[in-house]
Amino acid sequence: MRFLREFKGLAASGGVVTGKVRRIDRGISGLGRLVQDSGRERALFDAAVVLAKDEIRELMERAEGDEKDILLFQLVMLDDEALIDEVGDYIAAGAGSAAATERAGQIFARRIRDIPDEYIRQRGVDVMDACRRVVDILDGRPRQSLVLEEPAILAAEQVFPSDIISVDHGMVLGIATSAGSAQSHAAIVARTLGIPAVIQLGPEFLACCDG
Repeated sequence: MRFLREFKGLAASGGVVTGKVRRIDRGISGLGRLVQDSGRERALFDAAVVLAKDEIRELMERAEGDEKDILLFQLVMLDDEALIDEVGDYIAAGAGSAAATERAGQIFARRIRDIPDEYIRQRGVDVMDACRRVVDILDGRPRQSLVLEEPAILAAEQVFPSDIISVDHGMVLGIATSAGSAQSHAAIVARTLGIPAVIQLGPEFLACCDG
């Protein structure tokens, strides 16, 4: 016998939908990392940034409107001198390129979230999205577009803009996240596409999805 559970969150994009839930698996990063000399680590980072920007440009080719603007913002962030210098400082101090990118991305996202303007605060998610792509490249993790074999509701702690942009929009019934903001770029894309979305369902929601 299966019991229904009820979770309450905030509407980020209007609508009502029912269907199967597909949890976005981010995988586990940081396993088996070997730190080389700082010169080699910096070269790996620079190469990963180039590849990440190429991948974002490919996404931009099939993106429209707000989607294209979001990806353009991520391209700009990967050219941001302050972010690049922050990563370089961590590498020079002995950190691996992937760990340095993670750390710098978290710091920059935190700084952005401290800005009073709500819209600007949500750009922190886009910084994390761009840095995550670089880290995945450095960790050798696959970055294939999310493939849905049947229409489903996407579930995650928070949905990054690239998660929605890279998938067949017609297969996304809705979006449900344990955290997130109605002003995030992912929420904006959902509203633009008319995809129902609910946020801030709490950590127990994802635990239920695992089951």
